[in-house]
Amino acid sequence: ERDLAREAYRHGRQQMQACLRSAARLVVMATGLLMILLPLLLVLLESDLDISFLHDIRQTPEFEQFHYEYYCPLRRWFLCKLELMTEQLWGD
Repeated sequence: ERDLAREAYRHGRQQMQACLRSAARLVVMATGLLMILLPLLLVLLESDLDISFLHDIRQTPEFEQFHYEYYCPLRRWFLCKLELMTEQLWGD
């Protein structure tokens, strides 16, 4: 009975490890896709491309709110930090 219990425990532990590895892969893939697709979408939406579906998205109140309340301040902050770093590196 003891051997059967150990074998069942080992088998259950292996299944749990496989499930955790699968969940970790899913999280890594989803994060990777978000890190690639979200900036790409922002670049497309901020570009001057005159494509009808992009124009429709740009005109929505949700996008305008996101643009003015989050994107513009984040862009200004990022450019300011980048300028400070370049000044420190090259001493301008």
